[in-house]
Amino acid sequence: THPTTGEAYASFANMGDVIFAEPGAMIGFAPMRVTRRNTDETQLETGHTSESHLKHGLIDQIVDRTRMRHLLSMTLDLFSSRYRLSVKKKVSPYMAPTHPPEEAWETIQLARREDRPTARDYIARITSAFVEIHGDRSYRDDPAIVAGLAELGGQAVIVIGQQKDINEGHTSPEGFRKARRAMKLAGKFGLPVITVIDTPGAYPGPESEERGIGNGIASTMALLSDLPVPVIAVIIGEGGSEGAVALGVANRILIMENAYLSVISPERAASIVFRDPKRAEDLASVLRLTANDCKELGVADLVVPEPRGGAHTDPVEAARVLRNIIIRELLQIQNQSPVKLIKSRYKRFRYVGTRAPFLGGVFSKQASRIQNLLQ
Repeated sequence: THPTTGEAYASFANMGDVIFAEPGAMIGFAPMRVTRRNTDETQLETGHTSESHLKHGLIDQIVDRTRMRHLLSMTLDLFSSRYRLSVKKKVSPYMAPTHPPEEAWETIQLARREDRPTARDYIARITSAFVEIHGDRSYRDDPAIVAGLAELGGQAVIVIGQQKDINEGHTSPEGFRKARRAMKLAGKFGLPVITVIDTPGAYPGPESEERGIGNGIASTMALLSDLPVPVIAVIIGEGGSEGAVALGVANRILIMENAYLSVISPERAASIVFRDPKRAEDLASVLRLTANDCKELGVADLVVPEPRGGAHTDPVEAARVLRNIIIRELLQIQNQSPVKLIKSRYKRFRYVGTRAPFLGGVFSKQASRIQNLLQ
């Protein structure tokens, strides 16, 4: 509230799992008279405010006092242990039919469509309540990462999504720190994690390197590896390289029918192999990146069917199907102990690829195809 400064600011006011502030509240550590000695009046007026703190990733939301009671009530409800999915009998795996697979290059074009549903679209349609958190508590808020508490079928969960229409979905170091904040909340309160992946890759700019993008990716994967709660990853569009892998260390990996997952984009692969990114289409099928390829190779557990023509043709139906599948998958792993969850997550990545005995033949055929293309 207004004001929150000095010792209060530097103690309990900054230790909340989530931090809400009132509009225009004066917030800051140093007394105003001390700050005036080191800055001009314009910076002073804007720096010690809740709005500035939100911009710099130090608080989660700005909420008017008239709405605060409702938001606090909903947040506390989601954190409480009474929101848990349960089932009396064993749930059978979801065996939904999928449409005939498209060609690899056509799948890539569908996954990259601007009108394809985004992480926010799915979150809004598959959850009945969502309390968003902002910021990394260090530098700023990355809007390309959407994170918060949500209610899914009566179950409180933590949702972390990559928003494709912000900075083309590239995740910055601050975005990965924000994601880790959400993951730590999940571990602290025993809430399942749902990650929604849609990115061409992590942000590659020089400022990203300076702020520790490599450490951000590595730390996020390490945290997910040891998180003692169920983790379900859903690839809804592009699953590009390390940006996708960082949020994809999960007990269950679902991939939308017209999404893809690849260690490298076709354009970058073509630049390396042919020195010509325009020949990306020639390499698309060789990369084995489609949803059906990922399921066949054991990289993904389930292909989520989309409305005919793609999820963009009927976003409501696409979200309905995805919601049902996530709930069924969550029911299958919900009651596993933390130790079992971590061990099963380790095993799936330690032995990925070994479940498909035909892989040796597949890789040799692909190697031959690449050699022929080069010749």
